[in-house]
Amino acid sequence: MNTFVPAGNDGVWGFRPERGVEIRAGHHWSVGAEYLMTGLNDKDEFTVRVKGPAPATNPFILTNAAGTDLRRADQFDFYSVRFTAGYRF
Repeated sequence: MNTFVPAGNDGVWGFRPERGVEIRAGHHWSVGAEYLMTGLNDKDEFTVRVKGPAPATNPFILTNAAGTDLRRADQFDFYSVRFTAGYRF
């Protein structure tokens, strides 16, 4: 069994710009596309220490008996595209 102990500020700053277009394709139909970008930037030192009452073969305490520090990446970017079709009645 492991224990996860967070340390530091767990908040991040980011932005989500979005672009989209929708075109009417007949009297009741429309088609569209949307692009969404999410960017998160973590400038704070946030770590999670993995430790606990575990056997000596536990990979989190093999190299350091006090536990292992896990840190998230500084930059996270995620892109998505969505296509839509709509019917208006």
